[in-house]
Amino acid sequence: MTATTPWREEAARLLPELAENARDAETPYLLWFDIRRAFEDAYGQQPRNESLIGRVYHYSAWWDVFQGRAAVGQECRPAATVR
Repeated sequence: MTATTPWREEAARLLPELAENARDAETPYLLWFDIRRAFEDAYGQQPRNESLIGRVYHYSAWWDVFQGRAAVGQECRPAATVR
């Protein structure tokens, strides 16, 4: 069984449709391939899947904070309303 890590937990929380991918990903880097594919698909849908798009932006902002590239409370705000 794969160990629980903050990046897996946050991905599963924000992107439940990718929870299995997060659980199975060997590294965060590999998970980003699945996230990107889902993100591109969400933009290609008619109408766009604004919920998923916003949650991917939110996860990306969280990732920056997690990696120490952004200040907590400043950059970890969703770009769109998450529903």
